[in-house]
Amino acid sequence: MLRRFTRTPLRAAAVAALLLAAVAGTTSIALASIPDSHGVIHGCYQTKGTAHNLKVINNKVTAHCPRGYSALNWNQAGPKGPAGLSHGYSTESIDGHTLGSSSETVVATATLPAGSYIVNATVTVTAATGENIAQCFITNASGNASGGTVSANNGITTIPLTAGLTLSAPAVIAVQCAGSGETLGENITAIAVNDLN
Repeated sequence: MLRRFTRTPLRAAAVAALLLAAVAGTTSIALASIPDSHGVIHGCYQTKGTAHNLKVINNKVTAHCPRGYSALNWNQAGPKGPAGLSHGYSTESIDGHTLGSSSETVVATATLPAGSYIVNATVTVTAATGENIAQCFITNASGNASGGTVSANNGITTIPLTAGLTLSAPAVIAVQCAGSGETLGENITAIAVNDLN
């Protein structure tokens, strides 16, 4: 005697739940394979033409790239790169300094720990009367002097300075200027680098 299968709402819901769980389990297994267990992402890129399309593949399902494609694998984390810049220091002021032609005037300072630095500085100079000439430099760094001519009648010029320097111990670096005229603003920026060549 054949038994007739009777569909009930409760039985239909149970079957649907089982099917859904089976599909979800299959999907999670496939998703877990990209990247693989070693953290590698596998792909295939098109070698012909100009587009070079890239397809990410699950290497457990697709062991080889299709014809016209080449394998391209990469690590999701990637190798650790070289250490970059670690610190930057900046000081800025709008203190006015009157420059003397026979002496050097400290117009800006910055305190730096031991290390190597690329230092940039600017000094803005003005002249109230006749044409003036000013020259500035960064202490603790040789060959970085720079100058500018300031035109008369409240003319303004900005003198830029750049130097690379290495300090074996913490030190105060300074921008010093000589000549004639007055400063309107000064800025020092020092960026720490791994080494200077």
